[in-house]
Amino acid sequence: MELLFFWIGGAVLVAVVASNKGRSGPGWFFLSLLISPLLTLIAVAVMSRVEPIEASKTCPRCAESVKPAAIVCKHCGFEFSGVPQQANYKGVPYMVLSNGQVTMTVEGRTTTWPNLTAFHEHVNRIRKLRV
Repeated sequence: MELLFFWIGGAVLVAVVASNKGRSGPGWFFLSLLISPLLTLIAVAVMSRVEPIEASKTCPRCAESVKPAAIVCKHCGFEFSGVPQQANYKGVPYMVLSNGQVTMTVEGRTTTWPNLTAFHEHVNRIRKLRV
């Protein structure tokens, strides 16, 4: 009975250490229950800390990642604004949304691309097909 308490207590310790290192506490808890709290504690202790991934948005002009709060792209100087920006590329009208996506509406049908680079590639590919 005492062994069971030490086993569960060790599993809880492994979960706390794993959680403090940015790992899944519940996952390591159940793994240590199955294998051994001592072995999993050693494994978690030698693991490096996992840093959380920062959220980012993509610049519609250069397709680089920038922080969500950025007003100006640090790579190309593109100014983000809350109002969608309208423009033309090779005679094709499009709109850049505040999240970096590009939309184009033709005859009531709207198509969306993840960024300006993808839109340019699409327009260039369509123009090559028509030649």
